[in-house]
Amino acid sequence: MNIKSLYICVNDMKRAIEFYKELFKKEPLIIDEIYSIFNINGFRFGLFNYKKVKEKHTFGSNCIPSIEINNIKELKEIIKNKEICFPLTEIGNNWVVEIVDSENNHIELTTPINDNKVLLDNIHKIHTTKLGTERIKKNLNINIDIEEYCKKQILNKECNIYKKGKNWYCEINNIIITINSLTYTIITAKSR
Repeated sequence: MNIKSLYICVNDMKRAIEFYKELFKKEPLIIDEIYSIFNINGFRFGLFNYKKVKEKHTFGSNCIPSIEINNIKELKEIIKNKEICFPLTEIGNNWVVEIVDSENNHIELTTPINDNKVLLDNIHKIHTTKLGTERIKKNLNINIDIEEYCKKQILNKECNIYKKGKNWYCEINNIIITINSLTYTIITAKSR
């Protein structure tokens, strides 16, 4: 069994498309007055204008799509000007919040709670390869000890550390450092 799509009911297709364009930061795959579709990494998120086919539907919190956001910083940015019906709360290993969309549907947004302590506790394991060192020196236009430089950036309290897939990402001063979470190898560091 596999779930590859989901749709929510809307009253106003144009208004709903604008809401989800802003939320997903992308254009719809298909725009139609009855059924419009956003492709989210292969998952089809549909907007169904039930009135056009004279169906009856109830809106609200009876079925809540849950959308995973990359990190807490991005999540907080997304919810800034949204109506919140369930406040940002730590639940298990995730931050969870519910917003109300333009059609009064409740939408859950989640992001993993990143245990930065794991990376920071293993700072002594962080290393890179000779090719990695050359690549990073070129990317950042610096000629210093790359491992020490990256460790110093990671330990900075302003560093935004998050894990996505198999990598840690450390963002600071317009630099992104990518570290393999299994081997603690610095894969790359580059300016944004």
